[in-house]
Amino acid sequence: MTQFGGTCQCATLHDDYHPLLVVGCEWRAYGMRDPAEMAQEVMELAHRRDDHSLAGLYRAMAVVIALTYQQQVAQRTYVDAILGGARPVIPKGDNYAQQALAALNAKDTEILQYTYWDGLSTAEIAEVRGASIQQVATELARAESRFTEKFWRKTSAPESANPLKLLAEARPGAEKALGGDATLRPSDPSALRLRRFLREQKRLNE
Repeated sequence: MTQFGGTCQCATLHDDYHPLLVVGCEWRAYGMRDPAEMAQEVMELAHRRDDHSLAGLYRAMAVVIALTYQQQVAQRTYVDAILGGARPVIPKGDNYAQQALAALNAKDTEILQYTYWDGLSTAEIAEVRGASIQQVATELARAESRFTEKFWRKTSAPESANPLKLLAEARPGAEKALGGDATLRPSDPSALRLRRFLREQKRLNE
């Protein structure tokens, strides 16, 4: 398990997982708030709880996301609701992948979102879920198979479509930069995972 403690190691936790949290907060909050600010709140909450692990970060993120939704509901007025104010940011287009995703059960949806929207590896998902890597790998393979089956059965996507590629691209907020500032756009999850791997290899070689 990826555990951290102390000021120096907390900084390492921030370096390794803050970008991942920005990605996770962005699609979970659907443009309600600046995901970078939310990610920082997640880090601070995990630190206050002395819960310095990837699973701990996901527990803290769940709290921050829940509070964000509560605040959003409290701030919306009757006029906002009529005019459609403060609506979530949803990707435009045919959204074939989201149609197929909506047809799956919650367990399949979650593991696919961990993989294709958060960019977690099977080992990281196992840590978050408190399960074995083999169990996660089996569940992921089954979820991908069911997703692909739903994709072709429930959508009118062209035959050339790549279901899993479209799923990765369907993450809400993936194509928008908050406030028109491209510097706020989260990095690609696969790149985040590569950087974490290279950083860990460097530590092992020191």
